[in-house]
Amino acid sequence: MQQYRRDSDVPGNVRLSRPILCLDGTRGEDPVEKTIRRVFSALALAIALAPALAPVATQAGEMRPAHAHPIELKSVTGVAYYTVEAGQYQVVAVLAADDSAAPVRFVATLEPGQRFTISVPGAVGEREAVIEIVRQGDTVIVAPVVVASN
Repeated sequence: MQQYRRDSDVPGNVRLSRPILCLDGTRGEDPVEKTIRRVFSALALAIALAPALAPVATQAGEMRPAHAHPIELKSVTGVAYYTVEAGQYQVVAVLAADDSAAPVRFVATLEPGQRFTISVPGAVGEREAVIEIVRQGDTVIVAPVVVASN
């Protein structure tokens, strides 16, 4: 039968823990408890950072070649990216209404000054959700568009 001791290292701590004998002969911390403590610490950090890391409606910003840019238009989400081949900027957007829906892929080749618009209609009385992907010289920018109510 294994003996347990009261962990009195922390005032008010009433949990019981097993003493662990390390290879060097010293008493150490229970590796299971250490792992649980690390998991809970990581979970607490994730919960604290969740608002900053949560997906938000499509953020305006400059896209980088071959890097996914998140898109969120009401219940439709996905990514957009572009590639540059022989001076041509090919923009690809892949969107789906949910995980079970088949994704839809949009492709456009943009010349400088051209724009590519994606929209999701709103219900009666609601605004539609619209983004534009614009090529300005050698830069491609994603920008949400504010649309008046229906």
